[in-house]
Amino acid sequence: MTKDHVIKKLSVSIVVPARNEEKNIAQLISRIEKTFSSTQTQRDFEIVLVNDNSDDKTGEIAEQLSKLYKNIHVVHRTKKPGFGLALRAGFKSASKSVLIPMMGDNCDDPEEALKMLEEIEKGYDFIVGTRYKHGTVAGMSIVKRIASQGITLFSNFLGVHMSDLCNAFKAYRRYVIRRINPKSDGFQILVELPLTAYLLGYRFKEISVSWKTKRQSRRRSVLRRGPQYLKKLLSISAIFKFRRVHGVK
Repeated sequence: MTKDHVIKKLSVSIVVPARNEEKNIAQLISRIEKTFSSTQTQRDFEIVLVNDNSDDKTGEIAEQLSKLYKNIHVVHRTKKPGFGLALRAGFKSASKSVLIPMMGDNCDDPEEALKMLEEIEKGYDFIVGTRYKHGTVAGMSIVKRIASQGITLFSNFLGVHMSDLCNAFKAYRRYVIRRINPKSDGFQILVELPLTAYLLGYRFKEISVSWKTKRQSRRRSVLRRGPQYLKKLLSISAIFKFRRVHGVK
């Protein structure tokens, strides 16, 4: 990228999977709207809010928000819930050129989503939000942190130079997501997306982000996700190694 590189403002879809987030979703949407619709920002953006078969008032609140903010598209999933399924449904419904997943529990900062967009406009294919490289983390359990950083360290051992593989908070150009065509139903998609983009050779940049939650993940679910992440990591790495050895594109 040269100094005279012209930065083109890109349109963006903020994709928010939400399951039983009645206490958090309104505040998150308000923060996103305030950040991206400010007179200084002036962005062409939409919010794709995916109600992932919630059994609380998340769906009702989502509909109310779509009436308050005309740029919100609500997707109601009524079949088997799953973070990967919800994110994939959001990607399918998104219409803009850059896709940024944000967690429905309000742990991510929309100001940092804007920074991701500004960086991707410099010519990168995807942006990695890293909590562990000069970022800040609050409210994360020790078990979850060990699992997250452990998967990242193992990926580094395999040659993937990324400091936060498991963070959902990243930005992708639409063509990257389209080429990856993710298949994961659950949280494994957090590994599938950046790892596949990396192995496909897409250009990326890391930026430090903050992460803050008021709700602890259940220990059992965290321990269950770790092996799932590892299995996805190894399977994708093996596929790409096979392709390189046999010259398969």
